This record gives sequence, C-alpha cells and structure tokens, in this order.
Amino acid sequence: MKKISEQQYQELLRASHVFLETMHPHELAKEICSSAIRILNCTEAHLYLVEGEGFLLQEAGNILGVSLEAEEIGENLLGEDGKIVTPDLNVALDTVMQAGPSVSTGALMSFFPSQFVVATSLKHKQHSLGVLVLIDSDSQRSFTVGEELLLEELALFASQALSIEHIIGERESRDGLTGLYNQKYFKKAAEREIERIRRYGGELSLVMLDIDFFKDVNDNHGHLVGDDVLKGVAHFLTETTRLTDVTARYGGEEFGVLLAHTPLKAACAYAERLRKRVAEAKFCPLTVTISGGVTELNADSLTVETDALTLIKAADDALYRAKDTGRDKVVCKSLPG
Repeated sequence: MKKISEQQYQELLRASHVFLETMHPHELAKEICSSAIRILNCTEAHLYLVEGEGFLLQEAGNILGVSLEAEEIGENLLGEDGKIVTPDLNVALDTVMQAGPSVSTGALMSFFPSQFVVATSLKHKQHSLGVLVLIDSDSQRSFTVGEELLLEELALFASQALSIEHIIGERESRDGLTGLYNQKYFKKAAEREIERIRRYGGELSLVMLDIDFFKDVNDNHGHLVGDDVLKGVAHFLTETTRLTDVTARYGGEEFGVLLAHTPLKAACAYAERLRKRVAEAKFCPLTVTISGGVTELNADSLTVETDALTLIKAADDALYRAKDTGRDKVVCKSLPG
C-alpha cells in the first residue's frame, strides 16, 4: 500500500467526481489540467487529444489557473488552431500513447528544455484518447512512486470522462425521478472506494436511509404526493453532502450515501442531522420521518472478501434495527474485521 497525503487523496476524490459531473468537453479539459496541477504540484498541464493521424492541444493551463495560448506552449510546435505542426512532437506523443498507462519521462524532454516533464496516455478500453503532459519549472524534480500512482489514477478518471460512453453512461446511471445515482452506479462507486482503501488506506462510511411508512403516503395521498416526498428527501441529500460523496436512490423509498474518508462517528452525526432536517420539513404539506443505518470500513476492518455488498448489508442491518426499535432514528454499527 503506497501512502499519499490526505490532501492529495481528497483532491483525487474530488477530481473523480468533478470529471464525471462535467459534460461540456472544453470545461472537462480545463478541469483535467487544473486538477493535475493542483494534485501533483506542477507548473503546467497540457492535454493533447487524438485528432486524425496526429494530436490536437485541447487545453493547457498553468499554476495560476490561466489557459495558455498556442504560441506560449513552445516555439513553432503548434499552429494557431492548436494542431501540432512539428512532426517530431506527434511522434513523441504517440510513443507515450503506445507505452500504456505507465508514466513516461523521456519522450518529451527535448520539446520543453530546462524543465521537468512527465506524461501518461489516456485510454478507455481499447480506444486511444490522448496524452496528459505535466511540466514543472524545477528541472531537477523527480516523481515518487506515490506521485506516479496518483497520475495514473487521475488519467484513468480523465479517460473515463473523455470517452463518449461516459455521456451515455451518465444518463443510464441516474434515477429518473430524483436525479440521484441509481443502485447500479452506487454499487460500482462503493467497489471503487473499497479498492482505494485497499491501496491507500483511510476510511469510508456508508449510510442507508429509508422513509418511514412510505406505503401509507402513497395509499392515502396518491403517488404524485409520494413522488414529491421522494424528490424532497433527495434534495436534502444533495444539499447536505460534499462533492466527493455519492448519493443514490437505492430502490423504492431507500437511499444510500457513500461518505469518502469519513469515520463512523462523523457519519453518524451527519445521518442524525439529516434525520432531524427531514422530520422538521413539510412535504405538500405532510411531515415524514426517516430511519438510518450507518457502517464504516477502514484498513483494519478490510478483508480479502470485503466488497460493496458486504458494506451495504452491514448498513442495511443497522437500518433494519432502527426500523424494528421504533423508527425515526439512526443506528450505527462498525464493520467487524
């Protein structure tokens, strides 16, 4: 397990969610470059995408958050439209592309003299998408193993977001009524966070929530009112979670929240605050309550067999206990090692 700083871990999580939420190609390219600079503390980041037989500069940014013009990148390397006019640079970028996901340090050095340069390919499945290049003004700098892993992880997230399949997948991963993620995406996100703990350590909490007596709402007031209640609870979830958290409508009147890098005590406090907000709210003009179950996974409780269903079942067990002991409450339960 390669240790990275908590700040880098949080920034990587933030970047993964921002990338997947950003649908406009130009804004996505800017986010990829700015995140790379911030996470890996470099001076510049360039994103080159495959264009025909060569590459096109999609975005280049610096540490000040300023987008760079073509003439600022390198003398006679790019045309005004961002297309590469120096054949050798196309060849060097292609060399990085063919090298796979590993970090390359040598292929581009001659194009950016007196600077430290690293690059990695961007691929989704078998499709070559482009190359992400990081530049630092300190020519004597070198990347640690942890920094190389961070860049590779960042490249994976960027590649997924840049692929056209992401646009389709984003639509398919959302619940049509509430706009939250659906169960399928929630499980995948949980698996991703579990794997991150396996590699880097840290902790993750999962909250399962259920609207109490929701069937009575539908039976007595109709499904349109029931839909308004579901959307209202979803709004509270979105409003009270961080960008790095994942909120989902797990099914029917049940919701799930993944709280990245959050210990059990903090997750329980969050769930209790949410329970109180829902109980105090008016829903057309009903009042409803929710019950919650919370569990935590950390490096100590992680086993070879731990997966998303392990975590979800532990939170569900806590939720059922809250239901069985009176509802309108939160039960917290640590995941045994």
